Amino acid sequence: MDLYEEIKNKQIVLVVLPKAQYINKLMEVVKAIDSVSKKICYVALNKPYNSIMSMLQSHEILVEKYFFIDVLTSSVKIPEPIEYCEFVQSPSALTDISLGFSKAMQEKGCDNAIFDTISTLMIYQDIGEIIKFTQNMMTKARVSNMKSVYVTLKEDSEELIKDLMMFVDGVIELE
Repeated sequence: MDLYEEIKNKQIVLVVLPKAQYINKLMEVVKAIDSVSKKICYVALNKPYNSIMSMLQSHEILVEKYFFIDVLTSSVKIPEPIEYCEFVQSPSALTDISLGFSKAMQEKGCDNAIFDTISTLMIYQDIGEIIKFTQNMMTKARVSNMKSVYVTLKEDSEELIKDLMMFVDGVIELE
């Protein structure tokens, strides 16, 4: 099954990307999600939302259908409140990320989510906490009938990938 079919037909998908081609492969994933979604929650774990927006716009993706959860901006400055972005204090604030995700589903009407890049959390948390957090996000998505895609980098997280595989409906490894 190809990337588009997997994302279209499965509720929870784990996507494994190589570091060397991260941006190009990520854009393939985002375009696939974009093609099957009305409103997307973009959980930005390794870049601030304004960088993600610029990247999306440079790939001709309409950012109006995105709601962002930004975990980095608040750690360097106090951001101005924005309707389409929830700012979380830090990447280690997993409860706040979870609350932002709930807001995206309930208040913003997101029908799909992308977590970019879940393996980034390994800098801030131990692997057990990341697995527990990710499984919680997957359960929230399942209960709310929302689709979600969890991106991880192959070189960073072989153990994390193995553990998350049992919670997802499909795994896509892009080379």
